[in-house]
Amino acid sequence: MTLERGSKGKVVFLTPFDAYNSDKEWTVSGIDSIPHLKSFGIDILELVYKKQGLTESDYAADIVSDISIVAFTDDAQMLLYVPANRVELGIEHPVIYREKILGIALPSLPVDYSLATLIEDLKITVKEKIGYDVNIEEISVSGNTMVKKTDHDIIVNKLNLPTIEKRGYKTKYLQEVLKNIALNTIVEDLKGLVVKLKNS
Repeated sequence: MTLERGSKGKVVFLTPFDAYNSDKEWTVSGIDSIPHLKSFGIDILELVYKKQGLTESDYAADIVSDISIVAFTDDAQMLLYVPANRVELGIEHPVIYREKILGIALPSLPVDYSLATLIEDLKITVKEKIGYDVNIEEISVSGNTMVKKTDHDIIVNKLNLPTIEKRGYKTKYLQEVLKNIALNTIVEDLKGLVVKLKNS
């Protein structure tokens, strides 16, 4: 898209017109100099500049720099006037990003129980899933809770179960895949044997 009357495409409006940024396409319905527009009685200072929070200094600087005013219309015939130096053409509208935090609520654990192994496993999983190395911090969100020794022993026994009992879905999935491969191999071997027997 170029700043020529009749051209159509995606536009990125710069501050303070960035509130109009979206994925829709705009058509250049007109482009003219500020002095020429003023000669028709159009108050560009109020209509374009002050309306968007720009100052008389911005207005005066654009006149000195011979900045044109571009009239854009969308498919709904909305009309928008923007100084040409506050428009970017030929690029897609920026994609919005936002930093996110993933929280995991764990049960109450003994104060000396180490989460180091779990944290490393989570880092590996995140790396495998989205391709980024992340920082994981351990945070206590409650005060101390007193637990009876018998209950403590039960909890510790559960935490210390053999790793095979706590293998993740990925390990189980891979084991099933290998099992299926082995079964398929046996089936193919049997099919081959049957064919040989028929041909003998």
